[in-house]
Amino acid sequence: YIPVFLSLAGLLMLAGLLASTLPGTRLPVLMAVALIGAGGLAKASWKLIWVLSQLDHAWLANLLFILMAPGMVILAFHVAAATPAWRTTTAGASPAAGSQALHRSLVVIGLAWGLALVSAYTQTEGKTWFFILLATASFANITISTLLIRVAWRLNQHLTSGLFLLSILLILSLSGLARVSEGSAPLQWLAECLNTLAHGSFALAVWRLRRVIPSAATQL
Repeated sequence: YIPVFLSLAGLLMLAGLLASTLPGTRLPVLMAVALIGAGGLAKASWKLIWVLSQLDHAWLANLLFILMAPGMVILAFHVAAATPAWRTTTAGASPAAGSQALHRSLVVIGLAWGLALVSAYTQTEGKTWFFILLATASFANITISTLLIRVAWRLNQHLTSGLFLLSILLILSLSGLARVSEGSAPLQWLAECLNTLAHGSFALAVWRLRRVIPSAATQL
């Protein structure tokens, strides 16, 4: 559960920064963090149950991307809306930026969930729905990291930018490691360590970024 809690810490700090930059966005960004956190806790619980009892509650594992995809999309659009203000270190963004970000994210979520539901209904033996949600969550996560890397670099926070880059590279490497670590306890422990480092790096990077953005002075 340590990577999940580190992820939540970083995302809550990011949500606070977004809420203080984009007027009226506190509820949607907190809901996004709650969705991501719930998905992460469900997957961690699935792992724990499997280790302790060898019971495979696949629905818990599936909740990861079912919940994470919409949460990541909401955060991605809100980060994109906030970055113009962050790059210039102004106090906030335009009043309409937050509502526009929410509307656009809901459209993308509707499309992704719609495609996933159609796929699940028409292909009962396949997992195309899973890969649709996985791709949605992954693309949103990469978008968030890319935007934060650029913001930190333009603010001359090069170490912070490097931490964001390290985090997303580690997360991307975990997908490949997961395929080869099945049945290997040392590789699974390595994956857990890298996962912890990835989310810890992200949390530290967000904390550092908040220190140099004026709108972060307004607490969530």
